[in-house]
This record gives sequence, structure tokens and C-alpha cells, in this order.
Amino acid sequence: MTRRERKERRAESRREWAEGREQKAAALERQNEPFRGDYAFNTQPGHIPERARANRRSERAFEHQKMAAHHRERAAGIEDQLDRTVFSDDEDAVERLEARIAEREAEREKRKAANAAWRKAGKPGLNGTDEDRAGWEKVAAAIGAAWAANARRGLMHQGRSDSGTWVPYSWAKPFDLTNLGASIRRDQKRLEELRQAAAS
Repeated sequence: MTRRERKERRAESRREWAEGREQKAAALERQNEPFRGDYAFNTQPGHIPERARANRRSERAFEHQKMAAHHRERAAGIEDQLDRTVFSDDEDAVERLEARIAEREAEREKRKAANAAWRKAGKPGLNGTDEDRAGWEKVAAAIGAAWAANARRGLMHQGRSDSGTWVPYSWAKPFDLTNLGASIRRDQKRLEELRQAAAS
């Protein structure tokens, strides 16, 4: 069994556990259905054994629902990991790594172009001045409105505010390429290892 298959089975188990918990919660809620909306039963003072049992059933139903949500969240996390991860024992691991490297390299080139357009436009900031607005219009004209908006968000995370005024750090730029470059190099190393393993 491959690692992907094991994780898929784990996600399926989580979904089954969640379904079981939901069924238990539904059964408990059905038992309490006759008392729903019974004002006299729910508000009568003193200890009423059946009301106490109904309250305990509601508490158990809530716990089952909470655990069901937990299992579904974990299953979703595993499925997200499966979507993003290339395992070494995947049959198409080489092809998927090549595709991911190409995608990330294209992303890097777009980010480089965004950084170059931002510098060429005079490194506009986020203070809302006429100069800033004109600069961002030039960036948008060079790389498109969507990428200009991404660049603004990238710049926003690399500055600080002094008395309500945005002040860029000296190294601020729309995109930091360090992590993306490291991811590409890591995938390239894995790809080379897989090719060597296949050749041996």
C-alpha cells in the first residue's frame, strides 16, 4: 500500500467516524423531539427525572456533533494535503513534480515582473497620495490589475504604520521570492533523486 493510499484510507475512516457520531446525535435528538416546544415541561420548577434525562441526551448529542465536526475537519485536512503533496511512491510522481516546478517557475517570473514594474513606477507606497496612485496605475498597466493588487497586498505586509502613515522598510518590495525559490530548489532536488532511483 502506498503512502497516498494509507492517507486516503485514513481520511475515509475519519469521514465514517464523523457519520457515526452524527447518527448518534440525531438519534438522541429524536428522543428529545416530544419535549421540544413543551413550555410547561421545560420550565416547571423542581427536579423532573425525564427532563434531567433529556438534558443529558442534549449534552451527549452536542458532544457527538462536536466530535463529528472534528473528524470532518481532520479528513478535510488530509484531503488538502493529498491535493498539494507529491509522494515519492506515487506512480506519476515525476510528472507531477515537473508540472509543479514549471508552475512555480512561472509564478516566480510573474513576481519578478511585478517587482520590476513596481521599481520602474518609482516604488509607489500605500499612503494614497497622487504620486502613489499614479505609480500603481503604471504598475497595473504593466502587469495587469490583478497582479498589481497582489503586489499592493505584498507591500502592505512589509511595512509599518507610524501615526497612521504607512512607512515602507528599506528592503520593502511587492513580492519576496525567497520562499518560492527554496520550494523550487527542493522540488528539483526531489525530482533528481526520483530519476536516479528509477534509473538504478
